[in-house]
Amino acid sequence: MTTLQFLRPMLDVDSIAETIAFYEGKLGFTCTATWGHEPDKPTWCELQRDGVRLMFTHGEPHTHDDGEVHVHEPALGGSLYINVDDVDELFAELKGKIDGFEWEPKDFPHGMREFALPDCNGFLLVFGHGIGDGDGDG
Repeated sequence: MTTLQFLRPMLDVDSIAETIAFYEGKLGFTCTATWGHEPDKPTWCELQRDGVRLMFTHGEPHTHDDGEVHVHEPALGGSLYINVDDVDELFAELKGKIDGFEWEPKDFPHGMREFALPDCNGFLLVFGHGIGDGDGDG
């Protein structure tokens, strides 16, 4: 039986450049790859920090061969949950860089200590670790 290795979401966004700037400048990610037909205007990127990798894509509205117009609408129901080894340390790192948090670090009844913030695209990023163990596995 094959083994699943990791999850690397690919999310539609309005601006690859703005997304790269936010994740690199505010969250400490590194852009590891970009792609696009125009080198100065990528339509795809991958960002990474430690073991977390995210892909983002932007597609201009275009017409398929059958005449159907295809539009990428940025959307995500729910949130991206990123386990960390120390929520309070990460919050202290980001506090001066982020304009607004959904909530600051707090303990939840489900056994996790978490904080959350919206990224520049409106995606909710939740950072958390297990209460008492700090290993991030709840």
